[in-house]
Amino acid sequence: MAHPFFLPVFDMTNTASDFDRWLPSNAAFASLHAHRMLKAGGPDAAEFLQGQFSNDIAALGENPGQLSSFNSAKGRVLAFLRVLKHGDDYRLAVDEEIFDAFLQRLKMFVLRAKVVIEPAGGIQGVAAVGAHLTDALAARNLPAPEPGRAIAHAGCVFLGIPGPVPRVEIFGPADALPAADASADDLARWDILFGLPRITEANRDAHVAQHLNLDELGAISFKKGCYTGQEIVARMKYLGKVKKRAAVFLGGGASAGDSVRTEDGKAAGEVVNVAPADGNQLILAVVNLEARDETLTVNDQPLQRLP
Repeated sequence: MAHPFFLPVFDMTNTASDFDRWLPSNAAFASLHAHRMLKAGGPDAAEFLQGQFSNDIAALGENPGQLSSFNSAKGRVLAFLRVLKHGDDYRLAVDEEIFDAFLQRLKMFVLRAKVVIEPAGGIQGVAAVGAHLTDALAARNLPAPEPGRAIAHAGCVFLGIPGPVPRVEIFGPADALPAADASADDLARWDILFGLPRITEANRDAHVAQHLNLDELGAISFKKGCYTGQEIVARMKYLGKVKKRAAVFLGGGASAGDSVRTEDGKAAGEVVNVAPADGNQLILAVVNLEARDETLTVNDQPLQRLP
C-alpha cells in the first residue's frame, strides 16, 4: 500500500521501486547539518507555540515529536520544522538558511507571554533511512517509531517520518547519535524523495501549507484551535479546493524559486528544492494540478515526473 504522501493526483504509487537508485538498499545515516535548533521554555511556552504552529503542541506528551509549520497570516509557509518535547521545554529544528528570520519573527509574537526563545546548543540530528532500517536500528538497540510517531530513548527523540521507505530522525547530544555514513547530497536527495521541503529565502513565504503537501505529511492539525495562518489553511480544506501540489521530478538546470512552465511557456508552478542525481537533478516542485499531464520545463529544460 502506498504511503498517503504519494498523492493519487500524481499517480505516486509503488514509489519505492522507482526511487530505489537514490535510496539506501539497507540503511544509512546522514547528519542533519542543514538544520539548526532553537529552545522555547517558560510557563507560557506550550500555549505560545500552540498559537503559532500548524500542528497540535498539546499532543506532545507520550508522543514527544512532530512535524509542523510556521505560517504567515496568509497561510504561506515561513518555516517547516520539527518540534520536540524536551522535559518542560521544546526544541525546534528549522532550516539553517532561514534560522535568523524565523527566530526574529517568532520573538515578535511573544509580547507579554512568559516564554524564552533562544538558540539551543548541544543538540544535533541524524536522519536514518533505508528499507531495512528497523533491523539496523534494532541491532544498535535503538527504536524505530512508526511514521508520525516519536519515542524518547536514552536522552534522544526518535521521530518517524512518512515516505517511500522507513525514515527515522534522531535528535540528541552528538555523542549519543549514530555515526553518519552518508553525505549532504544523499540527504538532499532523500528529502526530495520524501517530499520534505527545505525552506530557504528563495521559497520562504511562497506556498500555502497544502501546496507543499504538509497535510499529507501530518504537519497540520485541523482539530486544534487558532494559530497564525489557520483561517487560510482551514478554508482551503473545508471550503476550497487545493489546486497545486508538490511532486518529484527528474530534470536539470533548476534552482529553488525557478518557474515551472508548460511547453508553450505558461507558468505552471515553482521549484522548491533541487539535489544532484546521477548527472541530473531531483526536483521537488509545486505544480498546478491542471497542468500535471502536460510537458513541463524549468529554464527550457524538460521535466520527467517520477515515478
